[in-house]
Amino acid sequence: MEDVFLKYGLKSAHFLIGLIGGGLVVVIGGNTLWTIRSILYALAVMIGGAVVTMFGTPLVIHVIHWESLEYSVAFFVGILGMGITKGVLKIVSDFSKNPYKIVNYIISIYKKITNKE
Repeated sequence: MEDVFLKYGLKSAHFLIGLIGGGLVVVIGGNTLWTIRSILYALAVMIGGAVVTMFGTPLVIHVIHWESLEYSVAFFVGILGMGITKGVLKIVSDFSKNPYKIVNYIISIYKKITNKE
């Protein structure tokens, strides 16, 4: 069977490895209270990690030249992708609770960078 993502330079095996790694982290994560929100959060983190694995693994392999460890690298890229996804979800959640706090924080960083205090 032909890999449908191969013509884009991607491998569906990387996506599958990302899902497996995400599933392991969700199961081992120790969340004992499963609500609809926590299940959706876990699924979002799993899918985010899998997508980062799918797109990030070829880039990392190209940079570090570890073609022989491709699937091991894919697993660790997926773990990193899940952390990135958790961070993005936290930022979005904080922004939805108090958008002015985030905007003021960004403005303060801009002022520090441009020395306009």
